[in-house]
Amino acid sequence: MKTKNFKIWVLALTTGFLAVAGEEVTPLVMGEYAKIQNEFQAGLATSRRSIASLQGEKKRVTAQYQLQAKAEQAGIDALKKYDLLLGSRYSNERGEYQAGLELGAKDVENLNRIFENLMRTTPFVGKTSAGYARRQIEWGMKRLEELSKLHSDPTEQNNPELEIIAKQLRDAETKIKTVTDLAGRLGVKLNENIAFEPAAAPQERVPASEQHKSSKR
Repeated sequence: MKTKNFKIWVLALTTGFLAVAGEEVTPLVMGEYAKIQNEFQAGLATSRRSIASLQGEKKRVTAQYQLQAKAEQAGIDALKKYDLLLGSRYSNERGEYQAGLELGAKDVENLNRIFENLMRTTPFVGKTSAGYARRQIEWGMKRLEELSKLHSDPTEQNNPELEIIAKQLRDAETKIKTVTDLAGRLGVKLNENIAFEPAAAPQERVPASEQHKSSKR
């Protein structure tokens, strides 16, 4: 009989210990879940802000190159006009164009300034003939036409800045998918509608043993 009573007493003590331990462990686990939920939510928010910023940068870069394409078209028109000017200026008494005539210093200066502004190059050094100048103008117009076509429709395939942005966008989207998948595995819910809203930390529960002590006080 004593043995049976002893077993019942031990069982009662053990059950009480497990109940108290469970009350202490639950807030700990919930706290860790709240921490990782905040980490995931912060990672999601950072990636979403990054995507928004990169999309804005993509629009800015695209608009910048399209403006450059318009400037290059204007440059082509300017070179055409200067070519006509050279054809008229360097001619003989009968008005016939003479390719072998030496270009005047002012024309050399003007052409170098035009090429510097349009293509960051100064192709004329020393004595320059009218024929050579017009051949350089022809090359410049062809090059500007190529650049204008390229810049009028910039993509990640033909523009290095957009290629970098596209890579960064893919990385940010991959990070969002990774965070979302990890959160799903843990059963953690993320707020998809706002950039960042930290999860509220669970209130610390007072173990039953501590409550019992407090009531005695």
